[in-house]
Amino acid sequence: MHKQLSSLPESTELFDSAKRVLRPGGRLVLQDYTAPAPVLWLMNHTEMPLANLIGHGDVGAYSLSQIKGFCDTCGLKVEKLEAARKFRMHLVASKEKLIDL
Repeated sequence: MHKQLSSLPESTELFDSAKRVLRPGGRLVLQDYTAPAPVLWLMNHTEMPLANLIGHGDVGAYSLSQIKGFCDTCGLKVEKLEAARKFRMHLVASKEKLIDL
C-alpha cells in the first residue's frame, strides 16, 4: 500500500489496522510530512483546506508527538521516530513479540 498518512481521513485507523495485520515482532515503516509547530499549523489551517477545495485531498499533517500518540494508543512500540530534512517524518514501530512460556 502506498498512501500518505496525511491523506487519510481517519489516521488512527491506519495504526489500528497495522497492529491487527502485523505478525508479532512485525514492523510498520512509515514516511510522511511533518514540520515545526508554526509551519504545521499553517499547513493544517490554510494549505490543506485550500488543496481540498481544488480536489487534492490531503486531510492533515501531524507532529512527531501526535504520531507517537497514535502508536501508543493502538499498542505499537515506537522503535524510531525522527524528523528528517525539516519536513519529512520517518517512523519504525513494531508489534510486541509473544512471550514464550
